[in-house]
Amino acid sequence: MSKKVYFETPQGVKLQFETASVIARVAAFFIDTIIYYLGILLIIGIFGSTLLEVKWIPILLVILFTFLPLFIEIWTRGQSIGKILLRIQVISNFNMQADKTLFFSRYVIKLLEIGLTMGLLPIIAINFSKRGQSFADYFSGALVVVKEKSGRFNLKELSEIATKENYEVTFPQVTKLKEEDIIMLKNLLNETKGKRNIGKNQKLIRMASEKLQNILGVDRNELSEVQFISKIISDYIVSTR
Repeated sequence: MSKKVYFETPQGVKLQFETASVIARVAAFFIDTIIYYLGILLIIGIFGSTLLEVKWIPILLVILFTFLPLFIEIWTRGQSIGKILLRIQVISNFNMQADKTLFFSRYVIKLLEIGLTMGLLPIIAINFSKRGQSFADYFSGALVVVKEKSGRFNLKELSEIATKENYEVTFPQVTKLKEEDIIMLKNLLNETKGKRNIGKNQKLIRMASEKLQNILGVDRNELSEVQFISKIISDYIVSTR
């Protein structure tokens, strides 16, 4: 069962995320296992049985099979192949931005947790934990959440903005806006992704764009209405965090 978790930005905006279900996490694990196992079989098939005659090759393949999911999670900032397919992601329990140390410690504890209990302990822990955490998640300070967050901001969007050291604010006037305005704008953009009421949503976006330009005293120039509103949201997050 999925659970709701919340983060609060320095400006007091509450971000709501949905934790990944046990089923999604187990499925991601099996997808990873199958893909990496087939990958090793493919390597052996290509290079032949002579590959296994070299003493250190089997050891190398075992290490590769064991730690490849970790390397991929570090490279993708929280997603193995299985997690990518099921749209779930590992983030920090404290500030959303997971680092290499978190990924490594979580993965090592997870191997022990799964190996010693045949996978039963993490399943039980995830079900009964308030934040849907296994012991590996808890002790490493991690959460596994649905990548497309239910709520106000897109996880990928927010993470990218938060890590842009050289982000350039185009409209510093955004500080005139309130948090409620930004939440409304983001929800409006999210609604345009669906196929229903496209005409109505486009009209609302046009009205919102014009109102923003009047309130802030700016011109969107060559930006489309959607791009302009997206830029306003990004500028606000960076300017007020």
